[in-house]
Amino acid sequence: MLKKLLAVLAAIAIGAGLATVAVAAPATASHPVLGADVACAADGTYTVTWSVQNSEPEAEYQAVIIASSRPGVVPVGTVLSGPTPVTFTETVESAQDLTLDVTGRWPIWGVEKASSITLSASQFPANCSNPPGIHVECGYASTDLGRPLVAGDTMTLRIFREDSGEFQIGARVVPGSDYGFDGLGLVPYNRDVVQLSTSDVLLGHIDYTFGVGELPGNIYRIEAASSAGGTWTGPLDCGSVQTLKVSAVPTVAPPTCDTDGSLVITDQPHIIFTVTPTFAGPGTYTVTAAVDNAIDYVLDGPSEWKDLVVEPKLVGWDCETQVVPVTPTVTSITACDMDGSVTLPTTEGVLYELIEGDGIQGAWKVRATPLPGYHFGTDPSDPQEEFFSGDLGAKTTCAISKPPKATSQVCDTVNGGIATAYVSIPAVEGLIYSIGGTDIVGPVDYPVQPGTVVVDVRVASADYTLVGDDSFTFTITAPATACDEGLTITALAYGEPETCDTTTGQLGDGDVVIPHTDHVSYDIDGTAVDTSGPGEHRFPYPQGDYTVTATADPGWIIVGTRVFVVTVDEFPLECEQHLTPVTPSASVTAETCSAGKVAPGAITVALMDGVSYTLLSVSGGSGAAKTVGTVTSAPITAATTSVSAGTYLVQATADPGYVIDGPDSWTLTVAAVDVASCGTHLAFTGAAPLGLTAAALTLLGVGGVLLLVRRLRRRDAAAGTRAD
Repeated sequence: MLKKLLAVLAAIAIGAGLATVAVAAPATASHPVLGADVACAADGTYTVTWSVQNSEPEAEYQAVIIASSRPGVVPVGTVLSGPTPVTFTETVESAQDLTLDVTGRWPIWGVEKASSITLSASQFPANCSNPPGIHVECGYASTDLGRPLVAGDTMTLRIFREDSGEFQIGARVVPGSDYGFDGLGLVPYNRDVVQLSTSDVLLGHIDYTFGVGELPGNIYRIEAASSAGGTWTGPLDCGSVQTLKVSAVPTVAPPTCDTDGSLVITDQPHIIFTVTPTFAGPGTYTVTAAVDNAIDYVLDGPSEWKDLVVEPKLVGWDCETQVVPVTPTVTSITACDMDGSVTLPTTEGVLYELIEGDGIQGAWKVRATPLPGYHFGTDPSDPQEEFFSGDLGAKTTCAISKPPKATSQVCDTVNGGIATAYVSIPAVEGLIYSIGGTDIVGPVDYPVQPGTVVVDVRVASADYTLVGDDSFTFTITAPATACDEGLTITALAYGEPETCDTTTGQLGDGDVVIPHTDHVSYDIDGTAVDTSGPGEHRFPYPQGDYTVTATADPGWIIVGTRVFVVTVDEFPLECEQHLTPVTPSASVTAETCSAGKVAPGAITVALMDGVSYTLLSVSGGSGAAKTVGTVTSAPITAATTSVSAGTYLVQATADPGYVIDGPDSWTLTVAAVDVASCGTHLAFTGAAPLGLTAAALTLLGVGGVLLLVRRLRRRDAAAGTRAD
């Protein structure tokens, strides 16, 4: 209860003191509102709680702590926003005077204001090592408190427990020297029961008021206990009150160019400051001081300060800061590929501007003027701009000369003859290469003749600087021996496809054709061929690909292709015989009687181109179907052939290029004439009829055989044609 009571009283005192300052406009009246509280800790130490609050309740008027006398407890950088205080705690071992100084800054106005609060040792609870909860303090009813207590004064002994909930408490007072009190009226310990309030802790207490006798040192022994288990016992000094002095008297802060002057009133515990009239900016004020309503304190020393004059803010020239411009830092150009520079200074209150040039090369000029709130010189009539100028020099590009490369004349092993000698001229930006006064644009291979060749190098314009050699010398030589001559094969080898013999239906080889070329010999697939004579030379090869290689004679070089792949294509169509159809025929005439004699019969054939006839006669044997005798044949060369009676086979055969359309064989019987009917009588040997009969049968057998042979030949011929 004492802790809260002291905290409330301190807050009232602080609030009262600060209220006198808060009458200024927000920009000047803004300040940190400080509070302090102390309580016993369970281990017998003290817990001090500091509170820091923004005097501006609106959230947009944030403040930041920029200085703290106890940074380990109240850190710098803490933001104060809105009406809620920020609290910080620390632990101390014993009762002592503790002071907290805090400076806050309001960024919205650029205002900084400091506040201070002191927590005195007397505000620490006594006997903090006793169990928490029971507190005892004494107060006075007398009006004159600036002396020790004497008989006739009245004193109030207050016993209270600081926590919530209902509990019972009792206490008694025992004189420190065992001296009795007249009219004390205390009931015995634990017999005076009081029900504590649960709604307001500050009201939860027991007050005993009694008259003060002649007591040595006004020391009393207090014994107290509660139903909750807390106890308190020990001596209590109810002697004379403490005196307070104003440690920091009110002063006036001078005006600035941004703010009016202000009253500077430092918050002090248990002292209330009053400003008369109410603070309202620049003016004359009186400040008075008085103690707050806390007991045991009396104000000692001056308590009134008159004629405190607050000045309005400064304006005009006096509000500006004198500044002196400085020369820019300049780096001049001393080499190619280099930029110069003009570095503008960073002088507070001065604006530097490059008004001529680019700050890289050439002439430049810088103007310096003061920024708002600053001025040059010591008098308003002094010039308010200053100029600096100079020249950085011309910037050029480094053009590094690259050395040309030279080749001497040599034999051209590819094209024959002498290869041209060259000087290879590179391309370098900003440089011009020349030979004998002729400018050459690279990159290029510039042809030269044997001898000494000098290549000169110079810059193309003043924008470049030559780096490296400006001249190169070369010695060009000619070949030491004669070079082979070059020749080009213009008539190329080629292939002709396979051929077809339409008479036989047989394929023939194609040709590899190689035209003659002077000073060149050839081979086909590695086999040398003779092409020495003029014109084209043909070499038969079947279908396929063949490599023709040309070789130059000594002293010559073939320029270009010397190996050729020649293709002999197959015959593009199927190779077939192309035959002319022919229709042969054969007939027979029987024997006749003429002048009493037997005239022979005849076999007649149709003679024509493309057909050959063969006459076959059969003799001997018996049974045409069983035994074949001797077969004789003879070509038929006349249209009519005389034959004696009998059976004959006529065979027609197509000549090459022809085909028979129709019958190609005939079995013909020459009928015998009746000898008697001719009037001629021949001697009968007995063998003629049998012989004729046998001959006839034999011819029939031979005819069948020949017919079979003919058909087999036709089949084989047809098969051979298809196979080819």
